[in-house]
Amino acid sequence: MEELQVGPFETVTESNLVGIWSVAEDKDGKLFAACQTGHIYSIVDRQCEELYYTGGQPTSLIFESNNTAYIADMAHQRILCHTETEGRVEVTEIVKDYEGKPLLGPNCLALNEHNNYLYFTDSGPLGETSISNPVGNIFAADLELLVLKPIALKCLAYPSGIGISHDGKYIYVAETSLNRVLRIAQNPPGVHHLSVFYQFSSRLGPSAIAISENGFIYVANYDFSDYSKNGLISILAPDGTFVNSFTVPSAPEITSLHFSKIKTNILYITEATNSTCYRVSIPSDHI
Repeated sequence: MEELQVGPFETVTESNLVGIWSVAEDKDGKLFAACQTGHIYSIVDRQCEELYYTGGQPTSLIFESNNTAYIADMAHQRILCHTETEGRVEVTEIVKDYEGKPLLGPNCLALNEHNNYLYFTDSGPLGETSISNPVGNIFAADLELLVLKPIALKCLAYPSGIGISHDGKYIYVAETSLNRVLRIAQNPPGVHHLSVFYQFSSRLGPSAIAISENGFIYVANYDFSDYSKNGLISILAPDGTFVNSFTVPSAPEITSLHFSKIKTNILYITEATNSTCYRVSIPSDHI
């Protein structure tokens, strides 16, 4: 099968952001970046402006419809909430432990506005949870009641990227060290069932997930730069079948994927070896 023809790949900033790990848009389509240096930036017309400093290692951020932002901070082992009222920025902790024990280190966030739940993977640093030590977690935080519920507890080998179908019914998780994508279904509502959705081979494993407008699951197939020259993104159908893939030149260590909320054919890709965020257009029949 020929690879999907996408492109061109464009950088979103004039200069690389040190430690960029993920990007996300707010409800107005403004782009923001989380960097492992502890900084959160806004990106406007290829220019970056520092918004605030967490003092930790933010790996993921996501916005509610009211533009409240949630940040996963690996070093602080917490989920932070960022609000801005009349120009005053406030950053508070909303999740810091489970049953009195600290988190391993939140990795990636996904918001389900159908039930006001914030889902996140809890992996710790790469290598802390692995095939030989599968103690990674998936949690759901009830944002109304501020209650944390385990979906998968101390049983996963480095869970990383996470995405939610647009109807809120399915949650997809990249389990990097076992090179597979998991699916979480609810039946009845509130009762979660975890199963293997797709098993990959070669490369280290999936690291990031984004869901297109029509429900295609985009998966970043991460590998170390010593072993793979280019990045690879696979496309899966909602029924779990492989659809296609495309190469990201000279960018093997992909850390996040994000579809634009305003221009739904635009996919943002962050990559660690180049500390860069790319923007690429996807053909209409694959979004």
